[in-house]
Amino acid sequence: TWLSFLHQQPLPIAKQFDLANELTNLRAWARQIGQSYPTLFDKANQLVSFLESEAAHLQFQWQTPIHKDFHYQHVLVNGRLAVIDFDEMRLGDPNFDLAHFCANLQLLAYRVPQLENRLAQLQQIFLETYSRQTGWSTDQRFLYFFIYTCIKVAKQLCTQRGPHPRPTGAEQQRQVQMILEEGVARLRE
Repeated sequence: TWLSFLHQQPLPIAKQFDLANELTNLRAWARQIGQSYPTLFDKANQLVSFLESEAAHLQFQWQTPIHKDFHYQHVLVNGRLAVIDFDEMRLGDPNFDLAHFCANLQLLAYRVPQLENRLAQLQQIFLETYSRQTGWSTDQRFLYFFIYTCIKVAKQLCTQRGPHPRPTGAEQQRQVQMILEEGVARLRE
């Protein structure tokens, strides 16, 4: 409900999602992943190539206020809901926030396997509630930004950024591989 409210506000935001810049960032992130884990570069590159080829075909919405870093660690519940970390906020496609949140939930499900079923239920509630509030339905833009977020999360893991805890060593590589494989699996759906 909070996210649907944000996405429906006519906020005067100067920053805008810059797809060309983001595609440049994605290429750099794939190289970073490849430098950290050479065996995973092909997966990262496959995902970036998909995003590059799809970018020209999709009809993105560019005038919606988006958080651009919306994930479970930026949503606080302590008697009431609070959302934090608005430094990336800009105008863009609402699918970005939805997919970003869901891809980060996949990371959490991997990190805490006993929550996997519950997180899947919560994701479904999240998307259904958003849909009821806005009339949204999943489409290729959601897939696009989900895959984008998989690459972003993989890069964050390689550079010790993103949601805590920040793994190291073999666990770091396992999580990078898992999130990239999640993106590749989405390509096959």
